[in-house]
Amino acid sequence: MWQEIIVHLIGVLALAYAGWKIYRLFRRSKQTNNPCAGCSGCAFAEEAHKRK
Repeated sequence: MWQEIIVHLIGVLALAYAGWKIYRLFRRSKQTNNPCAGCSGCAFAEEAHKRK
């Protein structure tokens, strides 16, 4: 019984985490028109910062 509760709890937490990530993926900053607003970074952004 305890194992089933723990498995269900882990499943709910995994779904909540996935939902939060999807929500943050589609959420845009309304303060700027920068499409990278709120992004954690990528290789393209690092190269752009090096060139400045």
